[in-house]
Amino acid sequence: MIGQGKYSISGIFFFILIVFSSTVSGSNLDIKSIHPKTPIESLVLKQWTSEQGLISNNLTSVNVDREGFLWVTCFNGLLKFDGHSFALFDSENLSVLNSNAFMNSFMSRSDGIFYSTQASGIIQYKSGTFVSPDYNKNLPNYIRKVKIDDNGRIWAGANNRGLYIVENDTATILDIPELKNITVMDMAFDRQNNIFAASRGAGLVQIQNDVPVRYYKEKDGLYSDVVNCLYFAEDNSLYIGTKDGLNILKDGKINKVRFFKNIEINQIIEDGYGSIWVATEMGLGRINERYRTKELFTPEDGLPTRQVSGLDFDNEGNLWLATKKGGLLRLKYGNFINYTRKDGLALDQVNIIVEKSPGLYYVGSDEGGINIISNRIVGRMRFNTDLKRNGIRDICFINQNEIWIGSYRGILIKRGINEKLLNQDTGMPSDDIRRIYKDSQNRIWVGTRSAGLIRFKNDTIETIFDLKSGLSTNYILSVEEDQNGLIWVGTNGGGLISIDKNDQLKSYNPFKEDASGILIFNIHVDDTNALWLATNIGIFYFENKEFRQVELASNYQNDTFFDIVSDDVGNLWITSNIGLYRIRISDAREFLNGQTEQIPSFLYDHNDGMSNKECTGATRLLRASDGKLWIPTLGGVAIIDPDELITNEFKPPVIITDFLTDRSGEFISEDLKAGKLVLEPGNFRYQIRYTALSYQAPEKVRFKYKLDKIDEDWIEKTNIREVQYTNLPPGNYTFNVRACNNDNVWDEQGASFSFKIKPYFYQRIELYVGFLFFVVLVGWLSYKKRINVIEKRNKELNKINEELDKFVYSASHDLKAPLNSVLGLINIAKKDGATGSMPLYLQMIEQSIKKLERFIADIIDYSRNTSVEVVSGVIDFQKIIDGALADVQYLEGEAEISKKVKIKGDGDFKSDPRRLSVILNNLITNSIIYHDNSKDNKFIEVSVNYNKIRAIIDVKDNGTGIGKEHLVKIFKMFYRASENTKGSGLGLYIVKETIGKIKGTITVESDLGKGSKFTIELPAL
Repeated sequence: MIGQGKYSISGIFFFILIVFSSTVSGSNLDIKSIHPKTPIESLVLKQWTSEQGLISNNLTSVNVDREGFLWVTCFNGLLKFDGHSFALFDSENLSVLNSNAFMNSFMSRSDGIFYSTQASGIIQYKSGTFVSPDYNKNLPNYIRKVKIDDNGRIWAGANNRGLYIVENDTATILDIPELKNITVMDMAFDRQNNIFAASRGAGLVQIQNDVPVRYYKEKDGLYSDVVNCLYFAEDNSLYIGTKDGLNILKDGKINKVRFFKNIEINQIIEDGYGSIWVATEMGLGRINERYRTKELFTPEDGLPTRQVSGLDFDNEGNLWLATKKGGLLRLKYGNFINYTRKDGLALDQVNIIVEKSPGLYYVGSDEGGINIISNRIVGRMRFNTDLKRNGIRDICFINQNEIWIGSYRGILIKRGINEKLLNQDTGMPSDDIRRIYKDSQNRIWVGTRSAGLIRFKNDTIETIFDLKSGLSTNYILSVEEDQNGLIWVGTNGGGLISIDKNDQLKSYNPFKEDASGILIFNIHVDDTNALWLATNIGIFYFENKEFRQVELASNYQNDTFFDIVSDDVGNLWITSNIGLYRIRISDAREFLNGQTEQIPSFLYDHNDGMSNKECTGATRLLRASDGKLWIPTLGGVAIIDPDELITNEFKPPVIITDFLTDRSGEFISEDLKAGKLVLEPGNFRYQIRYTALSYQAPEKVRFKYKLDKIDEDWIEKTNIREVQYTNLPPGNYTFNVRACNNDNVWDEQGASFSFKIKPYFYQRIELYVGFLFFVVLVGWLSYKKRINVIEKRNKELNKINEELDKFVYSASHDLKAPLNSVLGLINIAKKDGATGSMPLYLQMIEQSIKKLERFIADIIDYSRNTSVEVVSGVIDFQKIIDGALADVQYLEGEAEISKKVKIKGDGDFKSDPRRLSVILNNLITNSIIYHDNSKDNKFIEVSVNYNKIRAIIDVKDNGTGIGKEHLVKIFKMFYRASENTKGSGLGLYIVKETIGKIKGTITVESDLGKGSKFTIELPAL
């Protein structure tokens, strides 16, 4: 078949019509599903195997029940699937089974589900219970297929034992000599009450009034006497799947479907378009006479395995395939068309896509080549110049005959067949080209990674903007022009820069104190001339010289965005490392006007048809002349048409599956539907499990729930399908849960159930009345005493709250700053590859991590001092001081500082060794960090004088010292004497708080430029 990249989006989506129903249908004909003009291989395929929860990859059938659950049969058990997880039923939890082998299932209208098995006859599932009916004693153990006719009679095809009928709970064999020792594989019923039996060796048997009236065999036109499956189509034609092909019986005549000649057929179904879908040993087939469709989808086209054993459609139009070696498969519509290496791309890692003229696209990849796509055909641009396989970073058409190509080998200029390479050998300041942009005045701007921004006139350098000329950094990532002719430049580490018509530069920074580590990948100028910035720390809106960070309402944690463009239907599209975001411009305006706190967003990824969800970093997406978006990804080119988005309007039915308590036990879904549950007192934990049956993208289903009397508002969760409550008081409760599908369509009806928790005898109301007066009296008498305690605690809590607020604010800032630096440096390092700058990047990363490590150590010390009880023990001052000195050996300048330790004592002094270690560690570390490089005789002196009653410890240095105006504040949380202070501001605060815990005091003497002396007095504990 033809690769999916060779079909236009409009050619596929024009025919899309999916009909959804809020109730579960028993027929595939109620589901329009997949239009015959949509190629199978253009559909999105997802696979579940044993690695994703299947008990086996060898499946015998798949069927959707009336609630919407999928039931999957195999030789190792029966599986119930909700799109999220599999529930296994086998001999371990079903006593009615003789073995784990299930062959098939039949969904009846009123009596539940019937399963044919290999060794257990027929198993019936109804009201949450599996039973082995009494009539099994008269049936063979090995039943291949079970079906029920319009009169309620059960038909069972046995393995090597013929055909059975179950009527009035009695099973009898049908007296047909030709079938008695033959396997009956399938049965089908027509509108005239004829029964057709498919046999393995005796062909097709037509039965009327329980008597055979006609046989169809090879001599009558069947491909084979081994018939595997039957299906009556809407036009009353009987499709016959044989070992060697597909036949059709119509008006008593057998016809052959030549397309499936010599292919074994395993199952046949029909959809609402009249397409016949065929599960075969060679792949998935489809024929449609009206649309003249004939397809066989095979491993060569992307099917994971050849052998398809079963088929069924769910209520959203997805097609499910049971396979013999590849597990469970799902085929569905996607919003994307993809071009990958199998379609002719040089490499799947795509960096840039540009459109030369309508329908003519140029694709640059990491391989160093350019593909040309036109009329769905992928070609290749040839170079005479050797770029040494350097990745193509940008492509810019100057005119119809001239193209500029940027790579890390310089700029290749092609004029027809002539080529010219501009690099350092020809006078370029750098070879590492990142961006080529032609402005409204036909000037060419070239952004580089190390030499700033270059402006060309023709192919001659006119101006260079770099550090020497006032540019804040030489690393340029993006260049755009606004409606006023201003050139806007996005940088790595230098913020946002504007260049006016007089070449005057202005710099703007989202974080005024420090732009390092901030990468402005791309800039979008909207209709109002405002700027949208895609950066590694989020999305920013820039207008009137002010930045505003944009908050997306999303279930996915993501801070890195690569590009932003608008479409013609009111959306902004944003590429990221986890997929393609879409937000409505109207929602964004509400956010910017302060009407909402977040912008609703839609994330498209591999579940929606992208061959790879990770968009290529620091590259641009293309809005083509026809409105379609071309997205460079790590898996090729993904194309989406905003005008033809498929929206899933199916409201996912919500089902409460289980309710568990720690004493009352488990109640399954059928019990919950029966009515109110009354629980005895004594339960502590209540666990409620629920699910929603939407299979378009089960990973994107979201829930919200509410337990009346407990939850004031709806609580929204992502894809978590259970909730737990503890210690519920006696009373009546109602639990409600709702769900939305992948396109945020909510089932507002949801599901609910009620339960009652009975009280203990002492929890009854009459006992409460008896105790009421006593409680009031005791409360009044204790009020005076308690009010003093409360006031004291309030003072303590006020202090804690003030410290906590300050702690959270400062801690988040101090944690985020080094992390942003590390992430920014890692992004730079990843893009640069193994260059000479790598040691510098690693050194800078190491410095940030060490800073983070010191801050976390301070937080741990603070936490332990607050929460851990004081433990008294004999203090070994020498050991503690030696440990503190050993811990600072890695600090810069430590080796140049003289350390003197004097310990004088009498007897054993007892205190908390761990806390004393924290105190000395912090003081000695400060002395090292704030040493004075200008002095030759740098020193630290630690002296201890102790006895059994008390200890005095001095830590003295000749470092930079502390100004007198700061001495009264240095023990406050997060206090820094200046912006150049290196620490977190927690160290001395922890010292004082820790000393307070062991009932000591600390004083400080210090002169700026001379040094400091800290004196600690501790009582014995």
